[in-house]
Amino acid sequence: MIRGLLEFSTATELTVSKEDVNSLLQKALLLVRHALTKSHIFVVEEFASDLPPVMLDRTKIEQVFVNLMINAVDAMPSGGTLIVRSRREQLKEPGPDVGYRRSDPFRVGQTVIVIEIEDTGTGIDEATRSRLFDPFFTTKPPGRGTGLGLAVCKPIVALHGGTIRIGNREGGGGARATVIFQSIRP
Repeated sequence: MIRGLLEFSTATELTVSKEDVNSLLQKALLLVRHALTKSHIFVVEEFASDLPPVMLDRTKIEQVFVNLMINAVDAMPSGGTLIVRSRREQLKEPGPDVGYRRSDPFRVGQTVIVIEIEDTGTGIDEATRSRLFDPFFTTKPPGRGTGLGLAVCKPIVALHGGTIRIGNREGGGGARATVIFQSIRP
């Protein structure tokens, strides 16, 4: 808990380099392999092969991916499927985080890298969804979570000029975390 508090309060500096998002996702999957096996969770990897590199702090982004994966595992206590995907996308229309204003992190026409981590758990109710990024908010039983995981992830992603959203999968039956980063122009 103390380490989480320190990370939350000091997530202001990055050591960035050109990184392959797929490699970072695979490393995160290796780090959570034991939890996946123990919980009888099947993994589906849908990684795009044509992704350009992204300027990222490897350690901090691995922390984000591991946290999102562990949350997905915890949402499937009786087993299920974890879907991890990456893709390149050109933004075609205004929407959440995409627009024409200077304050919007992404612009129409920009190419971005999209990472999605989905689970086949029960999903997230509206009251919980509105508090997901609040420090110390957790749905886990006492002793199983500090409520700092997502509160740490959001500023890390923002420091990278990215966005993170969490909601229910289309059609129900689980949740989806979406992380978007700017790609390096080829």
